[in-house]
Amino acid sequence: MTDAPSSRSAGGARAAVVPVVVPVVGADAELVALGERYWALAGFHPELGSAVWCEKTAQIDTAGWGR
Repeated sequence: MTDAPSSRSAGGARAAVVPVVVPVVGADAELVALGERYWALAGFHPELGSAVWCEKTAQIDTAGWGR
């Protein structure tokens, strides 16, 4: 282990973990939209560095999917 600074900045490290929804060919468009809403990232908490999501999962109407 060294004391050398990392070549990847905190911002770059965070950008590497931004989720991207890649739908399977033939996936229902409504289900893909639900996945995009679920994984929509608003950014990162400025002090904690943890993910801040656009919506709480309880706010997303699943329209019967997964039941």
